[in-house]
Amino acid sequence: MAFPAPEQRPRLLPVFPPGRAAAEAFVTTHLAHLVDRRAAANQPLSSARFRGGQRAADEALARFRVEGYERGLHLAYPQRDRIGSALSPWIRNGLLDLGRVWDHVADGPAADVAAFRRSLLRLERARLRYAAAAVSGAAAPLAAITGRAVGPAPGVAGLGVGWDRQMACVDVALDELADDGWLPALPRRWLAQWCDGASDGDLFRHLLDGTRAVTPLAWAAARTGRPVSRWQVERHAAGLCAGCDLVTACPVDHELPTLLAPVAGPAAADPAASDSEGGIDDGGPLPALSADALGPDAALLRDGEAPEVVWLTAESMGDADPALAAHPDLPAVFVFDEPLLAPLRLAPRRLVFLAEHLSDLATRRPVEVWLGSPAAVLADRAVAVTFTPVPGWHRRQAVIAPAAVHPWPWLGRHLLASGIGHQTANAIGVSKTGGSQFPHPQPIDQQQPPATESSTGRNIGALV
Repeated sequence: MAFPAPEQRPRLLPVFPPGRAAAEAFVTTHLAHLVDRRAAANQPLSSARFRGGQRAADEALARFRVEGYERGLHLAYPQRDRIGSALSPWIRNGLLDLGRVWDHVADGPAADVAAFRRSLLRLERARLRYAAAAVSGAAAPLAAITGRAVGPAPGVAGLGVGWDRQMACVDVALDELADDGWLPALPRRWLAQWCDGASDGDLFRHLLDGTRAVTPLAWAAARTGRPVSRWQVERHAAGLCAGCDLVTACPVDHELPTLLAPVAGPAAADPAASDSEGGIDDGGPLPALSADALGPDAALLRDGEAPEVVWLTAESMGDADPALAAHPDLPAVFVFDEPLLAPLRLAPRRLVFLAEHLSDLATRRPVEVWLGSPAAVLADRAVAVTFTPVPGWHRRQAVIAPAAVHPWPWLGRHLLASGIGHQTANAIGVSKTGGSQFPHPQPIDQQQPPATESSTGRNIGALV
């Protein structure tokens, strides 16, 4: 793949037909200078498993059945044994909103529904924390959004630079990450813990669901939580240890025989499956969330200015995007933000995934695709946009001055409108004292959520 110099001025790019090959050609031709060159040279250009676009997202949701979710929540390998949803890539780009996914599992077994919905609540809470950081002026480093310093993984050391691929569990996880751009929750944890920090950015660059709102939180929770051990790998990834080159010299075969020795009868406690493990939100209620952090609860319209286009962001690219839905006859405009993407050096599969979203949307309405700065492309156009709870959106909209800003589809608002119970409201911070300012139709009690409602970093971003 060639790497031309970055463009200095915004450039209108061609809209291409749907399909993996066309999306790969688009990225190779127009965006190659923005990607991680190591990944471009050594890995597939697109995900082998996940296809972009609303049609693919709808099909994935329709296939998902929540039955067995609680029992199989932490199964990692072999892949055929997994029971997770793997919906997070489409959730990350807004093709599936959390309210729709929440409702999809309503008719499943109660225990499985509760376990799956806790994963959605954790993701909502991570987004709420990032929303608060987005308007605080902080650059949102890990310490700012987790409230703690992130140091070396406790109890695990000596793996050298990056990851030790002699470990079968590391090797299989890195291969899956390279092929698919996705991993279940437990392999994310062991990759987060079992490196010296030099490779931490690789997870964000390669994961299709990687986001500043979620990936750093999950990373911090993994790095500061209990260390993943060989015992957990053997329990949740059957067969990997037996065939490992380091089976008799495992660098993470530590402490578990005395701490968590398997016992006859009920299963021994497992930190990977415990709802009480310290993680993202174990420090108490959410921070106070202002109206600026949450965005409007109804469309805000600029007097005397009618929108002429809908500005799409990478957080909200689905057909149900509130701005798209409110203006069905307007063309959509998406800008590959060159100043933002150039230093990130994402893996090519992430840009191909975005491109597939756009080519699919273009079969249903006019779409403009640009390369450059969103402010430069849109500053002189009257745009409608969906509020987005990330720092970059706030900076760009201040320059663009949208003609219409539509509400972000918070899960909390969806649940309150659906007659949410008090415990669940408190679990996501929608309470009189929890700091969130969502309007709610009835008083919310002051009861703190039980331990099973606590937010941790194990499942964030994976919706395992």
